[in-house]
Amino acid sequence: MPPPANAGDVDEVTLPEKPGAIAGGRAQWDDAVKTLKETFGKLRIFLDGAGVKIAGRPVVLFLETDDTGFRYDALLPVEAAPAAGAAPPEGIRFGTTPSGKALRFVHKGPYDEIDSTYEAITAYLDAKAITVRDMFIEEYATDLTSGDDAGLEVYIYVQPAEAGAPPPAAPPGSAPPPASAPPAATPAEPGLDAPKTPEAGGPQ
Repeated sequence: MPPPANAGDVDEVTLPEKPGAIAGGRAQWDDAVKTLKETFGKLRIFLDGAGVKIAGRPVVLFLETDDTGFRYDALLPVEAAPAAGAAPPEGIRFGTTPSGKALRFVHKGPYDEIDSTYEAITAYLDAKAITVRDMFIEEYATDLTSGDDAGLEVYIYVQPAEAGAPPPAAPPGSAPPPASAPPAATPAEPGLDAPKTPEAGGPQ
């Protein structure tokens, strides 16, 4: 997606479906940045070795969260998945990014302070009475280097729930994690399995 015209705006966007390489797992909030960086590194090493070109910014889907940690899928968009014969190593699979209508929020500043952005998202969704899917999506517009990187910019996407969808879950960081805690969500790989869901309109 193109960058927002104004970082303070809430944009209504339509996410395009793209193929991507995915690796997931569980992590503790204290190790969030370290774990996500290592997972993206693992994906890049595999894609470089397989000759697959990355075609977008790193994305994380927060599928479940609690007081101590979270379950996630990390995804790197690619131009095209490799031929059927080139099986990825254990722990890596190909799927698609989440697609469809979404609201985009922007976090600028240390990842350790992203909880405050999720609190603002939850307040916005509550005020507008918007029900969203139980999964939060983070796209890193700048490289995720450390929890205290003041130059970090993250796009956070939440997708409106469809009629009959389960109620939203709590957003990343709603269960007070350490310095930096991302949103919660329900599995839905960007186009993969399922998107996150924030609390009161937040991820789970």
